[in-house]
Amino acid sequence: MKETNREERLDFIENKLHQCESDLQRLEQMNSDLTNIINNPKELSEYYAKEYMDDYVNSEKFKKHYDALNQDSIWNVLSEQHAEKIRLIKTIINSIEV
Repeated sequence: MKETNREERLDFIENKLHQCESDLQRLEQMNSDLTNIINNPKELSEYYAKEYMDDYVNSEKFKKHYDALNQDSIWNVLSEQHAEKIRLIKTIINSIEV
């Protein structure tokens, strides 16, 4: 085998190693970000279950328009996040090699 082919292969692999190191840092950040992503809908769902109807009924008293009082906005975002989490889990599971 020619030395240049080996060096080209090693250059390619070296780049992949550095990319994987960078990807690891991104994965660590994503894992940290997931904590917020998981907590935000919990708070929104709690509001929707406990206080939404009272605010909705009294919405004409507010000086400002709130998207959160749109009947479908909270439900839609919570449903879409749920579906996206399932897609994310499937992607991660399918990427794990045994």
